[in-house]
Amino acid sequence: MADFMLATLLFWVVGFGLMFGAEGNSWLTWGDFCIGVNNSWRSAFFVFQAMFVGASATIDPCIGKFYKDGNPQTIQPSNHTLAIAGALILFSAGSSSTADQP
Repeated sequence: MADFMLATLLFWVVGFGLMFGAEGNSWLTWGDFCIGVNNSWRSAFFVFQAMFVGASATIDPCIGKFYKDGNPQTIQPSNHTLAIAGALILFSAGSSSTADQP
């Protein structure tokens, strides 16, 4: 829970402004640090993006990865097709989104 709260707080303070700020170019933006709640569309967009930030902060890839003696354990993937499809869907949705109201 603490890692989710810290990730969301840091995203609010710095991350959202670097990703979706009002000024900058296509690679890096700035502005809108510590955004307010005066615009309901931007607030909803922030919460939507913060859920991805929080989810990525809470995933711990080391659980079950190593045996107790320290040797790595092979973890078989579940489904390559669904994993690749999910990554492409998330990438295409994230790369085409903006923080402006439609």
